[in-house]
Amino acid sequence: MGFLQSILNVLRFNRKNWRAVLLSVTAAMLFWFFNALNKTHSANINFPLQFEYDQERYIPVNDLPERIRLNVTGIGWELFWKTSGLKVVPLVIQLERPSEVKKIVGASLSPLFSTQLEGLQVNYVLTDTLYIDLDIRGHKKIALKLDSADRYIARGYMLSGTVQIEPDTVVISGPEKILTALPSGFELAVPEYNLRSSFNETVEITLPHPSLTAIPPIVNVNLPIEPAREVTVQLPIEVVHLPGGFKPVLEADKISLSFQVPASRADTVSFRGMKAFVDLKNIPRGTHKILPTLTHLPPFVRLMRTDTLTVKF
Repeated sequence: MGFLQSILNVLRFNRKNWRAVLLSVTAAMLFWFFNALNKTHSANINFPLQFEYDQERYIPVNDLPERIRLNVTGIGWELFWKTSGLKVVPLVIQLERPSEVKKIVGASLSPLFSTQLEGLQVNYVLTDTLYIDLDIRGHKKIALKLDSADRYIARGYMLSGTVQIEPDTVVISGPEKILTALPSGFELAVPEYNLRSSFNETVEITLPHPSLTAIPPIVNVNLPIEPAREVTVQLPIEVVHLPGGFKPVLEADKISLSFQVPASRADTVSFRGMKAFVDLKNIPRGTHKILPTLTHLPPFVRLMRTDTLTVKF
């Protein structure tokens, strides 16, 4: 009974013995831990991967595998350091014909990794398959254009000049099979909307695939923008492709047109060369409402409204 009481007294925490008990438990745990690290164990460990190939000639289409999982046997200290990820040298896979290799079976890599893992024995590779996607690196020159200037401009404003892109071409580098699918022209997107003044800033080229790079990666886009002013114009109507033997009857010999023009050009823009005509080609005899066709519009004007004409022949 006295022996049991003495054990309970040791285990009872109080101000006098709790530090001694904590130190004893800590020392026991450390002894067990260091003793275990000096023994041989087996463990499943993720190792970093590195692929070696001619990077000047080949480029990954998709990200290459970055890690592989192995079952290895070794001294506990070796396993501890490998598991911690500190100073772990990547396992290297040489690719002699990169564009021809599409997958590597994990089981075939045990002999290769055994020569690279000093102090560890590779039992087997847990990763079933490594999928590889590399292609020959190519280059393609692409012309740049703006997808649609009007979508970025606020209502009541308009372009007052030519959209300028500097430089207007870039060289796209990437896998050949992706470059082949790219169009000859590439549309830019301005990062701002409802513009009420001229835009003159750099714009980043957004590419459709992460393996592609552009040189240069940014270009300068200039959109000259002014307030718009509305102008009304009266034009005579011309009839073309009239079937032989018929005389058309028009409800009016002139048509009223409404345009928006840049404010700075409102007093100087000329509509003298513009023409409006009604095309009767392939239209059967009878009465029709036809929207006139306009030609020779002055630059930097926007048609807002036009009337349809009733034509009878």
